[in-house]
Amino acid sequence: MRSVFSKVIFIFLLMILALAGRKASASIYEVTNLSSSGVTICHVPLSAVTGTVYNSWTSGATTINPNAGANYSWWIYEPDLQIRSSYSVVQLLWPTDGQPASNYRNWSKWGNASQQYSISQSLFTTGQICTYGTGNGTTLFSHTTTAAVFTNGSQTSPKMITYVYNGSTGQHYVNDSAVASTLSGGAVTSSIFDVPKPFQIGGEYIYFNGYIPSTLVFNGLALSAQQVRNIYTGYKRLGVRF
Repeated sequence: MRSVFSKVIFIFLLMILALAGRKASASIYEVTNLSSSGVTICHVPLSAVTGTVYNSWTSGATTINPNAGANYSWWIYEPDLQIRSSYSVVQLLWPTDGQPASNYRNWSKWGNASQQYSISQSLFTTGQICTYGTGNGTTLFSHTTTAAVFTNGSQTSPKMITYVYNGSTGQHYVNDSAVASTLSGGAVTSSIFDVPKPFQIGGEYIYFNGYIPSTLVFNGLALSAQQVRNIYTGYKRLGVRF
């Protein structure tokens, strides 16, 4: 009974933490085989998605190549999220390959041309995590973890990857620990350039192959180290095995 009570209290605390800033959450998972009825991978009405949307009904395929971006839409949209100041993204990542042959996109609010850039995060072929930002839509700054976060090859468990931006710096966390990062590009800007692009889990132009069981976006809130530890502990108490 005590364990159940503690779990309920912890979930309640997480809910309070979420209310401190606007939070959006969603999940995505890898699909390699399609049934005859297809699979839904977009959690907003298709009418709200711009551009061509491909799926199993239009393609008639029974298998998916995760890197075949010309054939499938692999991203989940959060269309109304506007990020201009402090923010935090907490994500459970379980890539198929910890050091993939090409970079994976973890999440983004991003286009594919100048003045369409805002924020984005990738898993590099080296296993490092890199998070980008810009204050004017063109000049980018990035924080790249000094060491590899994921080892090469298949992964036996997910990791909780957190990035916190507070208007003057950015900080990566792996599970419940802060890790060193290297700043590249321009200086960290005091605000974020918002673009009329939806927040995406996975990527529209660079794809993620693997599982992203959970994504939390805290808009206007730079999580403290203790808050990151609380979220990590909360996941563990809910049964996530890191």
